[in-house]
Amino acid sequence: MTKFSFEVKLKAVQMYLFGISSTTIARRLGIKKKDLVLMWLARYRKYGINGLEIRQSEYDYDGEFKLLVLNRRKQNKTSFTQTALHFDISNVGTIASWQKELDQYGREALFTKRGRAKHMTTNHNRQASKKLSELERLKAENRALRVENEYLKNSRP
Repeated sequence: MTKFSFEVKLKAVQMYLFGISSTTIARRLGIKKKDLVLMWLARYRKYGINGLEIRQSEYDYDGEFKLLVLNRRKQNKTSFTQTALHFDISNVGTIASWQKELDQYGREALFTKRGRAKHMTTNHNRQASKKLSELERLKAENRALRVENEYLKNSRP
């Protein structure tokens, strides 16, 4: 995904607030999708000017947070965009990638640093996955289920 400067984002928001359509803004500023303009606008409205700032990739979310985000999205049937806005995650694709990891590799993948565990990334390391003891796998699964249960208990009306 192309990163746009803070200035471009601010200009897009100002143009929108001035009454120019998101489609026109995207065309004028060379933005492929008007949805980006609308996301910037939503972030601006919720977080102010700081919502438009470019974040570095220093954010490394833990598995419990990822599971919380995905569970909330599923329970409330919200879009990736709405969920990202709620949790102040600047890149909507981040949540989509977490969902993909969960769907392909299970809960355990959410609890590894930077997505999949090393043993899941290459054919060469598949043998390493066999070294992962059954106890370690069950502990990780148990931890994920406890987090999910706790979240579900706290989210009831």
